[in-house]
Amino acid sequence: MSLTLVGERPTAHSNETLTITATVRNFTAAVQDVVLRGVTNLPNTPIPLSVPPGGAVAATYTVVMDQSKNLVAKVENPGGQELYRGRLLVNIGEPNLQASLSLPDEVSA
Repeated sequence: MSLTLVGERPTAHSNETLTITATVRNFTAAVQDVVLRGVTNLPNTPIPLSVPPGGAVAATYTVVMDQSKNLVAKVENPGGQELYRGRLLVNIGEPNLQASLSLPDEVSA
């Protein structure tokens, strides 16, 4: 099994809401019942998942970007034992601003 976290893009603007997709992949020949939980900067609400053999199941989170964030989620077995962790760093990008100085040609009194 594996857990990957993917964001819409690697940088965001301040106060922008991003969708983060957590994908759990099952590389075994049996159905795997697991629980997905946020650990850092993601909701800790348990999300039960049943991942088919050789398949994948995805869940989404929404995150308000008030600062750069290290996002961490984990997959547990139904008994609460941690199996895997996934991480994603999303940075706040600098605004794309341009400024120019201009003065009037002539000042009248």
